[in-house]
Amino acid sequence: MHEGRLVGWTSESDGRLWTALCLFTLRRLAAF
Repeated sequence: MHEGRLVGWTSESDGRLWTALCLFTLRRLAAF
């Protein structure tokens, strides 16, 4: 797999999911 292809797939399919995960993790770390 090429990085460009992986990034494109991530942006199209899981962009929102990754963003939500990042925010969720940051909130838990901040709360902790």
